[in-house]
Amino acid sequence: MGNYETPLELDAGMIFNLPGGLFIVANPGDIELLRASPQAESYAGATFMPLAADEELSGDVARLAKVLVLEVDPTSAESLRRMAKLRAERQDMPIIAALSKADVSLVRTLIRQGIADVAELPFIPEELASQILDASTRLAEPSNPGDLAPMIT
Repeated sequence: MGNYETPLELDAGMIFNLPGGLFIVANPGDIELLRASPQAESYAGATFMPLAADEELSGDVARLAKVLVLEVDPTSAESLRRMAKLRAERQDMPIIAALSKADVSLVRTLIRQGIADVAELPFIPEELASQILDASTRLAEPSNPGDLAPMIT
């Protein structure tokens, strides 16, 4: 056969086409680091909300967001309540929980509660963009493929 090894170099300045309706809610320091990154152009259409992990969100987030990156502080009851409230209001919206320190049991609990993915704080721009793209593709997938019309041959 032939040699199928091809060099693959990912450019650190690679720009992603992130979906519209992207909201990123995190502490001001992590938001600024993301905005100052070489990949900041990928996040140009995102709505940034610099808030502490336990601050109340405006109703616009639940109403307008298609994909949400939300900082969660597992030591704060208010932060966990904020996330649970959003999950209850918008079960169809992919939420990526942003955590500064996460153990396996916490991640498993969040996934069981319907979180689409877990991102690391401070953000790693390329990794976060990939997670956002993965979560947004779930929006396009049919939720119940069993409702297709019968086919007779």
